[in-house]
Amino acid sequence: MNHDDPRSQTSGVAQPIPITEQIQPDTLSFGYEALSPQDRAFVEQKTAETLHLLRRTAEGAIAIGYNLQAVRERLPHGQFMQWVQRELGMRRQTCQNFLNVASAYGERLHLAKQLPLKVLYELAAAPEAIRQQVETTQIPTTIDAIRAAKADLKAAQEAEMQARRETEVMRQELANLQARSEEIERARTDAQEALFHLQGERQSWEQEMHEEGKEPIIPPDIEQRLHTLHTQIETLTTQRDALSAQVAKMGEQMRGAVLQHNALPAAQKFRQRWRKVAADMLLSGTQFIAQQPSPLELEGLEMEDWTTLERIEALLEQVQKMVQHIHTTSSHVIDAK
Repeated sequence: MNHDDPRSQTSGVAQPIPITEQIQPDTLSFGYEALSPQDRAFVEQKTAETLHLLRRTAEGAIAIGYNLQAVRERLPHGQFMQWVQRELGMRRQTCQNFLNVASAYGERLHLAKQLPLKVLYELAAAPEAIRQQVETTQIPTTIDAIRAAKADLKAAQEAEMQARRETEVMRQELANLQARSEEIERARTDAQEALFHLQGERQSWEQEMHEEGKEPIIPPDIEQRLHTLHTQIETLTTQRDALSAQVAKMGEQMRGAVLQHNALPAAQKFRQRWRKVAADMLLSGTQFIAQQPSPLELEGLEMEDWTTLERIEALLEQVQKMVQHIHTTSSHVIDAK
């Protein structure tokens, strides 16, 4: 038996906890009578264990989650939350927190033990990518940082979906423009061929009149058809050129959308790195201020300490300049209250 596995023991208690230690028979409100004797004994045992585990340690939270999973699998459909609420006095969200913790950290108890319970609940409900970033210290282990990372990830996913939708719309518009351009080009080619044949007819007519010694007079209908074809070709050429420009512009927009889409993960990673570094700096600064020496302690500082203090002062000046630069170059306005 693995003694580190919350499923194999309950908070260090090897023996099952008697049901009478937690729930008196006359106070039971859950419909145990509808269960088989075997299922009733099982659910009653898990009820007692879970109530005992509600002391809210990380290990206990995982064990509670395993108990909830086991009972959910055993009870008929629709009775699980009834049991949770009546027997454990537990709200739906609390129940989900325990289930999430067991699912996310049941096999990684050593990591869960290092986290406060509220942080553990928040992290267990986060995507695996965010949990990995917390475990590798890319994201601080605070509720605000985890929620910010989740919001960033959600925004990035929504932006990706929006970018895909916009790209698909542009791709369809581009296909329509290209189809229209091809249609115009075919009409222009047909008009040019018609013009070529009509010009051939006119030349034949002129040659025939010349051979007969007559002054070549082009029939009005041929002249009108020639004029119409010239006008049509000019119009189609103008339309073709305009569509070609639209196709080129649409292609540039699509390439820009793709580049912007590819830049989203990089922007998200930068925000995460920035927030971690900023959080670390705030923590270090707070700790530094808390260690302000007294006049008597100042007398004990050596040359190396004063040199370090000068370096800190120079660094703070650089930080101040950087902050001012960020404020002057950023388009975001912060309303300080």
